Amino acid sequence: MAYNGSGGKRLCTGTDLDVERSNGNNYMSQGEPRRKREPPARPNHILLYTIINPAYPITVDVIHTISTPHGQVQRIVVFKKNGVQAMVEFECVESATRAKEALHGCDIYSGCCTLKIEFAKPERLNVFKNDQDSWDYTLSEDVQPVQRSAPLLQSPQYTGGRPQPYNMDFGSGG
Repeated sequence: MAYNGSGGKRLCTGTDLDVERSNGNNYMSQGEPRRKREPPARPNHILLYTIINPAYPITVDVIHTISTPHGQVQRIVVFKKNGVQAMVEFECVESATRAKEALHGCDIYSGCCTLKIEFAKPERLNVFKNDQDSWDYTLSEDVQPVQRSAPLLQSPQYTGGRPQPYNMDFGSGG
């Protein structure tokens, strides 16, 4: 792929995409079945980042650092089921579009962690906890989920004797 740019950022010019799709030859391979391509997703304020050749760990901090220059990030979820992907929710579609145009095809680190960015389908990301794989930046940092130190129920009080443990039959054994 041909890249144009200077410094750490490399921008894909798209001039060699046809050659790359044709396995490096100037004709399409007839031996490979053609897959039906889905139409590109409509613009959305949530982007799907696919990290190609992830040689270094990718966390919400890394994704947040590269995404915030393009707009206010609200939520990030990183998942590592099949490779490394992340969903980034921006405040508005315009910010997401700027980030997609600026970051698609760029390397996070020199020579690796190349970004493939497309618009995602969800309308909102669900973040259940703030950690290295998910973060909700709309919550203030002093607001933490309520953690319970006490059990939900106190020990039962019985008068007279001690109850038998559940499903423990000390009877005939048969």
